[in-house]
Amino acid sequence: MDFAQGETQSGYGPDLVIYIPFAGEMRVKSICVIGGPDGKSPSKMKLYKNESTVDINIQEDKKAVQTIDLNENLDGSLEYPVNVSKFNNVSNLVIGFDENFGASKT
Repeated sequence: MDFAQGETQSGYGPDLVIYIPFAGEMRVKSICVIGGPDGKSPSKMKLYKNESTVDINIQEDKKAVQTIDLNENLDGSLEYPVNVSKFNNVSNLVIGFDENFGASKT
């Protein structure tokens, strides 16, 4: 992934939703989330798969396939394994963050 353009931030509060489409069906085994300093790192990750419509309300409107509590990870050294049996045949992945470690934005 190219980080030359800087970090991704929420535009409003701690909520952030990222949509990742794949060219074909994938099996997701783990996810690495690199967070920001000063409490901006997300503290909880909600995972959704194969969603046809996605907006910020997905976190309130739909039950996540899996929710993972995160640690602050500023250097990408932590990977979070997912329940592989739930993440077979994934054509798109939606990652929702609605909590962080105390900052006003994630």
